[in-house]
Amino acid sequence: VAFESDWDGWSLNPAHYGHLKGPGVNGFARTGSAGNRLIGNRLEANGVAPALFLAQIGDARTPLRDCVIEGNRVLDGARRPLLQLAESSAGQLHGLRCTGNRFAPGALASQFVLPRGIAHFDLASDNGDFDRLVGTRKR
Repeated sequence: VAFESDWDGWSLNPAHYGHLKGPGVNGFARTGSAGNRLIGNRLEANGVAPALFLAQIGDARTPLRDCVIEGNRVLDGARRPLLQLAESSAGQLHGLRCTGNRFAPGALASQFVLPRGIAHFDLASDNGDFDRLVGTRKR
């Protein structure tokens, strides 16, 4: 599952939809995104993509903010990332709320790819191994 604020056809990140698709997809959205919600799902980390991918793509005009990830079960797939965040412009991926999620038992710190760590989150609690490996934050 991915939330992305825009597309970049030259992205080197294989999890990004625009990954190496060329200029035809650049700037497809051209606007920020806020308030996306992923609640009560069962997700598996298969293939090259992480189970959850949230990406702020582009400049400050395309923030990704205030997304809610709540009550999901995220299963391991050969030690792929369970949660990966990407941020093209510093500080433009923020206000995330992550609560009540269950990540694969025995998850590793390397399966949570977070450029600014817990700083992306307004709220992060009751997430099992995520809390132990990354930390918690209460508003």
